[in-house]
Amino acid sequence: MKIIKLIGISAVLLFFLIFIYFVVISGHDTRIEDGALTVSEMHITELILFIYAIIGSLIGWFYSIKTAVQNKHKWWAACVLIFWPLSAIYLTICVR
Repeated sequence: MKIIKLIGISAVLLFFLIFIYFVVISGHDTRIEDGALTVSEMHITELILFIYAIIGSLIGWFYSIKTAVQNKHKWWAACVLIFWPLSAIYLTICVR
């Protein structure tokens, strides 16, 4: 397995683990009382893991587009290119 695949897979799994971590600490951590944990409120370890998860998710996004183009599925690549960021924007803005 290529290193880029390992980075992408591990970062996506880490993204889900960070989500679970934030759900767990939301009940008793004073930094999350307002319902959000900003970057300025994060500890350095949380920030490093969060940045790694974001970068890895972007690597997964670019890798899936590249693979679709290489396999001559240009419409699928266009859908991934458009809908992946839209879903991230939807999750960030609309789901609160």
